Amino acid sequence: MKHFSVVIVGAGPSGLCLSYHLKEKGIDHIIIEKKEILHTWKNERWDSFDLVTPNWMTLLPETEKIIPKNNEFMSKNQIVNSLEKFAKEVNPNVLEHTVISNISLEDELYYIKTDKGNFTANNVIISVGLFNNKKIPLPEFDT
Repeated sequence: MKHFSVVIVGAGPSGLCLSYHLKEKGIDHIIIEKKEILHTWKNERWDSFDLVTPNWMTLLPETEKIIPKNNEFMSKNQIVNSLEKFAKEVNPNVLEHTVISNISLEDELYYIKTDKGNFTANNVIISVGLFNNKKIPLPEFDT
């Protein structure tokens, strides 16, 4: 069972930013991604999608040369291209196409079970976007 100081769940922009900063600090880590790096941005956005914030508000580290800091709004293709360049810069330790079946905490150590092996970690960071999942309200309970 391989051990990491940090396991990041999700290889989207926030998972990549986490990896960038952990690398800067010399902290060993891995990203576990159910599909592929940036999957949602590449495959689950409308072609007509544009950011609703101007480019200058996109503050990914080290992207001054990748993202123009102007008052324009990036299109889906511009966003994906910028994020892919950022991912190459980060060059994360990532395990793609991996499903996590369980995360448990025992004696201050996390145990992560996946379909590609098991891991332990001192810390787990959940960095996934849940906006594509249905929200089913829970029935109200009498207390």
